[in-house]
Amino acid sequence: MVAVVVAAAAVSAGGGAAVSCCTSGPNAIEQENAYPISGRTPGWRYRIDEVSAGVYLLEGRDQQGRSISLTGEDPEALLSKAEAKAAAMLDDT
Repeated sequence: MVAVVVAAAAVSAGGGAAVSCCTSGPNAIEQENAYPISGRTPGWRYRIDEVSAGVYLLEGRDQQGRSISLTGEDPEALLSKAEAKAAAMLDDT
């Protein structure tokens, strides 16, 4: 299994660097490590794993524990879709 991190316009295979978050404390650090991608949607963090050859699983979680899970062949497109879904959830609150 290969972890794929998508940040802005760059795609990097492997672990990835820690990304700063708007919260602090042990739970925030654990969240950053488990979900290293912070997006354009406030409070949401994501991770993308290649689960099969050319097939990716995106998982996202926010600070309230809500989650998003998507699968597909394009990790950047998955991140865009997840951010749109997360923004819609924020609009519903």
